[in-house]
Amino acid sequence: MAEMKRILIGIAILVTSAVSSAQEQTADAVLSEVKGEVKVGQTQVSKGSAIPVSARISTGNGALAVIHFRDGQMVALMENSSIQLKSYQYDAADPVASRLAFDLLSGGMRYSSETAASQPANRVLVASDMASMTTAGGDFIALKGSLYVSVAKGLVTISNDAGSLTFTAGQTAYVGSVVALPTGINAAQIPQALNQAFAQLGTIESPFSLPKKVAKGGGGASGGATTGSGLGLGGGVSGTAVAVGAGVAALLGVVAAGDGGSSTTTHHTAN
Repeated sequence: MAEMKRILIGIAILVTSAVSSAQEQTADAVLSEVKGEVKVGQTQVSKGSAIPVSARISTGNGALAVIHFRDGQMVALMENSSIQLKSYQYDAADPVASRLAFDLLSGGMRYSSETAASQPANRVLVASDMASMTTAGGDFIALKGSLYVSVAKGLVTISNDAGSLTFTAGQTAYVGSVVALPTGINAAQIPQALNQAFAQLGTIESPFSLPKKVAKGGGGASGGATTGSGLGLGGGVSGTAVAVGAGVAALLGVVAAGDGGSSTTTHHTAN
């Protein structure tokens, strides 16, 4: 009887482990770094938690969240921020076909990925109440209030009812309303209250070897304005840099192992 009990317990452990492994292998996104209170919906989560594509992710006062997707794209949220994931498509055999879409609901976020010129310009869509941002990949920060966008790498096209403008590395954009055309601005035009937000997000270490120092120049729209500002705008870097490279490799290792070198396609859209 005791032997049978031990066998049943062993089977239960194996089944639980298999289910957990399967869930990890099918996770399209994972929290690779968490500081403070981070929630998915109404549930507080921790580092390593899987993030469903339909999720709303939010951070509390003094918090920080870094999300990594299966293809290596990174989205980081500063404190008192929230995003709503809308859709994610990933094909290991055809990375050009990958797509990511989410809404920036409040606060600020940073997007980072490898830039590939061969990828479609609308590979990534970030929507806000002021304008939408599309990119093929790269690195940029977007802050609500109204909308400020700082590009460190790649090209970002900002569009709303007034039209569209494309911004490149070292340029910063401002959108005052949904009917106002995005305009290029310099560092002196950034509200002082937002400088710390740019600095916080700019210190997060990306797996793509992006510049980490704070730039002091200004930026503008392609085709006319001056360039020079990077991820950090005005003032020194505050806060602690978050190293995510090694952690991402560990957290997503089981996902990569699950691919086994074969073609893997996932496509999810929020209801």
